Amino acid sequence: MKAQSKTFILFIISFFIVFYSCEYVSDDVYNVDIKQKSDSIDININLANVNPNDTIIIYERTKLYYRVDSKGKNILKNVISIDSEFEYVEDYIVLYPKAYDNSVHKLTVDVELKSHTGSISDLLGYEKYVGKYEYYVKFIKLTEEFEVNLQGGFSEEGFLKLHWEKPILDNAYILKYTLSFLNDVKGEYDQIEIADPDITSFIDRSYFWGHRTYTLSVEYKNKDVNYINSETFYFIPKYKELEDPVFKYEIIDNETMRVYWDLTNYNCKYLLIDANGEQNQLAYNQKSIVIQRFRFPADANRFTFYMLPYDLPYEQYDKGIAIGVNLSYAEGQMTAPLALNMKKNEYYFYDHFGQLIVYNISNFSLKKRYTLPEINGYNKTAIASNETTSQIAIYKYTWPTPTSTYNIYIYSNNRYEEPFVLADKLIEDNLYLTDNYRLFFTELEFNSDLTELINKCYAYNSQNGDLIYSIELMGRESNISISRDGKYLSEVYKGHLKIYELRESSAQLIYNYTNDNYRYSLCQFSSVNPHELLLGGGDNFLVFDIPSLTQKVNVKGDFVAQDPVNGNMVILDKDYTENFIANIYDKDLSRIMGRLPLNKFDGSWYFLNNRLIYADFQTYYIDLTNYIK
Repeated sequence: MKAQSKTFILFIISFFIVFYSCEYVSDDVYNVDIKQKSDSIDININLANVNPNDTIIIYERTKLYYRVDSKGKNILKNVISIDSEFEYVEDYIVLYPKAYDNSVHKLTVDVELKSHTGSISDLLGYEKYVGKYEYYVKFIKLTEEFEVNLQGGFSEEGFLKLHWEKPILDNAYILKYTLSFLNDVKGEYDQIEIADPDITSFIDRSYFWGHRTYTLSVEYKNKDVNYINSETFYFIPKYKELEDPVFKYEIIDNETMRVYWDLTNYNCKYLLIDANGEQNQLAYNQKSIVIQRFRFPADANRFTFYMLPYDLPYEQYDKGIAIGVNLSYAEGQMTAPLALNMKKNEYYFYDHFGQLIVYNISNFSLKKRYTLPEINGYNKTAIASNETTSQIAIYKYTWPTPTSTYNIYIYSNNRYEEPFVLADKLIEDNLYLTDNYRLFFTELEFNSDLTELINKCYAYNSQNGDLIYSIELMGRESNISISRDGKYLSEVYKGHLKIYELRESSAQLIYNYTNDNYRYSLCQFSSVNPHELLLGGGDNFLVFDIPSLTQKVNVKGDFVAQDPVNGNMVILDKDYTENFIANIYDKDLSRIMGRLPLNKFDGSWYFLNNRLIYADFQTYYIDLTNYIK
């Protein structure tokens, strides 16, 4: 065994001696060609069509497709790495950025290829090409977050000045500002575009008061990609709330007052249009004006106050903001003096519930109440009183429920119970009680052949209800008046005037006149002189003396009322349609003692102890004591 081992070792030693000592001869039959490894590699990497060392822009969850062209060489390794979350799929990766914050990340592609040189190292897999490719990935922030602090202030001229801060953007630049708002004057939206990002204010000369929403849109574009977006901001100016009352008033004298206002802080202009159409153009810094004071008893649209944009022509005032003023101008309310008793210094009022209420003329205080069940629940009524006879007559008419009632109740001797009744008297006009115990009223009746209704005035004995006589009047629209002493009756119909002398059992026509200039609208006897007749029509007023059948005095203007206490009269001014003034005359119409603004509404007017009283649905008064000079 030992001899064999020695022999093998000697053989190996002899082989190496011969191998290294002999020259190697190449034999083409047994030679294998070994290629030298190249210093460079021919390979193409296509990652989202971006060249190595370039930047890939990412602004949302993104798939990056890639392809390695190894030119036929086997790929030993292909590794993609980036410091961000991603999903590796066969031919693409999906990036999941943690934040879009304009940060830049390095993406590396490591590739190893087989060398294919045929060497033992190549065969054993130790010889290879190693490639490293780098890219840059930027996680773009598309939507910018910023504030502009949109605010409002005042320009040097006092207009609303909107201002804001220039936005600080991370990765974008401003394209433009767009300011929009609803223009109330135009009735449409205004839109102002500002292309210069350094201009951060706008003066709105059209705003002066009220709610308005301003919208500021900031449009910007991303610096890396073609992405345009905008952010919107809002601003609502603060404005003065209208106080109650909106205007304040200072009475200067009996005819004028000063109106004050403080409505807005912004520059604008005003227009005050009086009820008579007079226009007053007012600058912003003007906070008051003197105009005619409120007209008694109420002023429907006493004036209309317009707030206008500074640049709006006054002629277009209807596009501004209008504040109408419609105020009752009265010192208080009271009950209407429906009938008087001057000797007892009292006047009377009654309601729908059968209450007769007695007031003191001197101080208008309540004196007494009486319950009169006879007059409860009337539909139409009239009242008359006489201070000499101490009688009161009340007419009551009710609609058919189921039958009509139309009676006259006469109360005598200050007793308000068990009245004397004149039944079934359908009167057309007022009742009149005279000093000689006569009751007068008008009533329609058919003529003898029942073809026509005739208007008649009837005279009754107010103590026993006996008919004394009747007078056929000129027409159904005739108006009459009876003197308090029962001596005269006057009648007007259109432009015709008749005066009767009333005798014990008949009436005698003593005056007949036709006025060709105007129709009569007033016919009543004086409250202080029973022999003076007050006539009016066509803006004319006159006092007619009955005993002499002559005109005593006349003035231009419409009659309103006469005070039975002192005889003073309120008569509209001759230029009333322009100035809305009523004049206060003495009882002789010899002088004007005062003036007051007045609206002569339809309804009942009274003048009692210097109180001018208007009664319609409600009753208002104004004390004219301080007006009378």
